[in-house]
Amino acid sequence: MEIREIAPEDMKRVYEIELSSFDSPYDPLVLNHLYAVYKNTFLVAHEGTVIGYIIGVIDDSKGHILSL
Repeated sequence: MEIREIAPEDMKRVYEIELSSFDSPYDPLVLNHLYAVYKNTFLVAHEGTVIGYIIGVIDDSKGHILSL
């Protein structure tokens, strides 16, 4: 398994995971915004395909997980 920064071609799979994981998933527009703003802390677990992801934010000395 590889953990890496998200790439544009990963967004479709991330949205599929979002839909299957949450009752109120993020809209694709929100995910695209998070990708644009937090690309360095939007990571995917990849094993031939994206199998998971985490979106984080680092603010000053604190970190926040937005989605896992």
